[in-house]
Amino acid sequence: MAKRSSAPLWTLWTPCPKRLSAGSFKHDNGCYCTLGVLGAARGIDMAGFDDSDYLDTTEVGEAFGIAEAMAREIMFLNDEAYSWECRQAADPDARRWELMREWVGNHIKGTQSSTV
Repeated sequence: MAKRSSAPLWTLWTPCPKRLSAGSFKHDNGCYCTLGVLGAARGIDMAGFDDSDYLDTTEVGEAFGIAEAMAREIMFLNDEAYSWECRQAADPDARRWELMREWVGNHIKGTQSSTV
């Protein structure tokens, strides 16, 4: 179970850009949200997810090959939990990347948040 849940996090750890957006899997400026990075790395068509205000996390989890709970948590952290801190930063997308990278690092076996 842990192997299934943590495997996608390695994708987020390695090639992740140093900027992450909120509210959309991919913005017009080319910036992805945290799950958008995973979707792009896996070649997932994310266009259908951006067309609605409400996303079914079960459908997102299935499309991305991750547990629904993980999809929900990542979406919440990326879009809501860190929103105040990101808005206060000079570069909100860069701050979101730092916060999400730390979260990912804390949830992958064999890494430490001090290495982010």
